Amino acid sequence: MTAFWTVTPELLRKRWALALIYNSTGGEDWTSVKGWLSSASICEWEHIDCDSMHIDCYSMTRSLREIVLAGNNLQRTIADA
Repeated sequence: MTAFWTVTPELLRKRWALALIYNSTGGEDWTSVKGWLSSASICEWEHIDCDSMHIDCYSMTRSLREIVLAGNNLQRTIADA
């Protein structure tokens, strides 16, 4: 799959945070992991819910709205920051 998204510091922080969730909760043992840690847009990752597409003169963006991982065989909890 070819990625079609602009890399910004905000996007890198989101991808890093999601990778941290994946790795700290045993993502390799989750029931379903479609898209996780791939080059696809995070809005295409399974269990990620994003807002509708917003298009302006400069870019197309979608905002991360919700992560739903209940019942996905998470192995550990996410530590307090």
